[in-house]
Amino acid sequence: MASFLYERRNDVSRSKQIIGLFLIIVSILGLVFWEKWGKNEFLYDDVLVLRENVERGTLISENMLTVKKMNIEENYIPYEAMEKVIGKQATGFIHKGVPLFEEYVQDPNLSPNEKRETYMLAVPQEWILSKPETLSKGDKVFFFSDGKLLTAAFVSNIFNQDTVEVVTNKEQTEKISKQISMGKKLVLAYQ
Repeated sequence: MASFLYERRNDVSRSKQIIGLFLIIVSILGLVFWEKWGKNEFLYDDVLVLRENVERGTLISENMLTVKKMNIEENYIPYEAMEKVIGKQATGFIHKGVPLFEEYVQDPNLSPNEKRETYMLAVPQEWILSKPETLSKGDKVFFFSDGKLLTAAFVSNIFNQDTVEVVTNKEQTEKISKQISMGKKLVLAYQ
């Protein structure tokens, strides 16, 4: 009888060893699975980043963009929304590999460009007879004087609802400044 109990105890001990070894192997496989696939799949998002550093004013093209897995809580531009960035202009220097945010890019029409020979023109409140209160950055504003359309330009910025900055070319700037030099006021409208 003692021999039977001894063999039974050895079988139970051997079963526990096999179960223990099995649990260790399953734990190691689970850890490897988590590190190789699970963590990236469940914790990280596909974030849109630049392949190289980009200077202010650079137009972003598709070949400049790539995806990077990151754990980020802020309102970044996901890789799936790449079309929001392509054709836009960098508002400042952007480091490669940094998540892109909407404020990092803007429509190229909203900033001056030496190659396009466009300028930033500040239109102070003193020059303006009337303008819509809802005028905002990115709107195409039309300048009228004496009931005639002078020109149209894109609003780049509005400061304290007083000064409106627009992007103009030489001809547009001359038309506006001519009216102001004659003491006339501008009426601003937008679509």
